[in-house]
Amino acid sequence: EHAVPAERLLYTPNGVDTAAFPPGNDVRASRVLMVGSLRWQKGYPDALAAFASFKELRPDWILDIVGVGPLDEELESLARDLNLEGSVRFLGMQSREQVSALMRECRIFLLSSVSEGFPKVLLEAAASGIPIVTTDVGSCRDLAERGVGLTIQPADTKAMAAALESMADDEELWRSSARRGPDVAKEYSWAATARILHEAYTEVLSR
Repeated sequence: EHAVPAERLLYTPNGVDTAAFPPGNDVRASRVLMVGSLRWQKGYPDALAAFASFKELRPDWILDIVGVGPLDEELESLARDLNLEGSVRFLGMQSREQVSALMRECRIFLLSSVSEGFPKVLLEAAASGIPIVTTDVGSCRDLAERGVGLTIQPADTKAMAAALESMADDEELWRSSARRGPDVAKEYSWAATARILHEAYTEVLSR
């Protein structure tokens, strides 16, 4: 903000391999998916508390958590304390192909982070056509508000549960978010982001 004039800055967003995350269809399991390292930044305790509230009237729903990290044992213990045994599955490390398949199978993608930049996993979710519920950290709102999901404040477990309820119960909202996601993701494809850099270098080298 202070060292370089704004007109000299070039914004290059994260890119996503849209070919590796093709969109799924409208037939999805009653499952919420989370993908990320099991660290404090990801806000998993908030997600577990919100999911416990969400599933009180939806006992058949499952929360799938992909990732490993220093909070493994703590989060599994919290899930037991919240009586979520059998309803939360800690899937550990998964390959990109396995994550892609999960994104096409599950009905809602949840990001409960308390700190973020521009998480690529949201782009992967959008490309896969899985509607998003995300906290308003980093650039998450910029993506969600383009019609691919809902945004809530970090650590607000009541709002998180309510957003999950809205996405689970409002079929029109779910379908519009699912169908909008792949179109938005294309704007962040490797081809699109590479073109930004290519044009910038071409302009500079032609001076």
